[in-house]
Formats: sequence, C-alpha cells, structure tokens
Amino acid sequence: FDVDAARATAGVPDPTVVRGMPKVGGHLHDIVSCNFSHSGELLLTASRDGQAKIWAWSASRSSAASSASRTVRDSKSWKLQRVLTTSADAEALRQQARARRAPVVYAMEQAVWTLDDRTVVAAMSDFTIRVWEAASGMLTHTLRLHTNKVHVVQCHPHDPRLVFTAGHDGRVAVW
Repeated sequence: FDVDAARATAGVPDPTVVRGMPKVGGHLHDIVSCNFSHSGELLLTASRDGQAKIWAWSASRSSAASSASRTVRDSKSWKLQRVLTTSADAEALRQQARARRAPVVYAMEQAVWTLDDRTVVAAMSDFTIRVWEAASGMLTHTLRLHTNKVHVVQCHPHDPRLVFTAGHDGRVAVW
C-alpha cells in the first residue's frame, strides 16, 4: 500500500508542509466560533470575551538583517480589521447598579455571516441575538425571544435578511 499515493489522490496535504498562518492579536478568552466570509476575503472569530473580530488577509513587509545583506520579505497574515462589541443594555446596567456590581460582559456563544457578508449575527450568553453591520461595526439590533442559551444560529442560504435560531429553551425562531 502506497501511503503517499493515497494521500495525493485523496487531496490530503503532506504533514511536513502544513503550517500555521501568522496573525496579529487575538481574544482574551475562549474562541467559540470561526467562519470565513462567503467571499473568502475575511475571517470572523467570536469569543467568550464578548467580542467578535473581523480579520482581513493582507500583505505585510518585514526585513531581516543578515551578515551579507539585508533582505526584505513580503508576507501575508491575518490583520485585525474590526472589533464587534456588545454595549450593555440600559436595563441590565440599572439592575447591576442596584446590586452594586460592575457591568457584566456577556459572552458570545456563536457568530455567523449573512449571505451577503454585510451583517454579523451572534448568539449571546444573555439569551439575546445581536446583529452588527460588518463594515461599520455598529450594533443594529438586539433580538429577544429565547429564555435559555441559543445553540444554533444559521443564516438563510439565499436571502441575507433571514436568520434561524434555536435554543435550549425549545424555541425556534426565524428572524
């Protein structure tokens, strides 16, 4: 049995050439989801730190000094383009002020792109669905229906206006 031939026909890369891609920055807590945009130009990461980050694949120049000469290399890496954060709700802030606690940062459970890559939809640990404009990073909607964690967020495959959610509360919603 020829392992190399089997790998080549199955499209499995040679483990010696698989490498991590360089990136800058990261999240402060566990990353819970990671998705390429439909165009393939952007990457969306969501974290329990309450943030989603949009990364763009871009070229950067680096120089390395050697004894003989100085070389300049062009390399590509994921560069942070935008951070999507959750603003605290006014009612949640009032409740926390009454309890004399610092504002809570709600964890992001999952984040996805809509079909047109213009919008990011996320399920939050406060059982809400949050919607941002990807280009501006502006939070446009906070949707409330679920009474427990949302474990499914799926965007419609043909209509970027529709999103499906399902939660541990047994509720299913089409937004």
